Amino acid sequence: MVPVVPGFGIPKRRFGKEYFERLSPATQAEMLGPGKYDAWKRGQFDFEDLASIKPHRVWGPNVQVTPLKALV
Repeated sequence: MVPVVPGFGIPKRRFGKEYFERLSPATQAEMLGPGKYDAWKRGQFDFEDLASIKPHRVWGPNVQVTPLKALV
């Protein structure tokens, strides 16, 4: 949620890949960890591949972080 303040416009927000690519390389590496960061910089996977949807027999589909071994 974004608060609406009289006299100010709605702030522009960035999400996902656009937000991540504007971070410093050091922050990107810290967020991904050295293995994923190096593989991502080498083009071994796309940013969108970092999350996977996995089925669950009770709870249904859920989003999980894709492990490095599944990315490369």
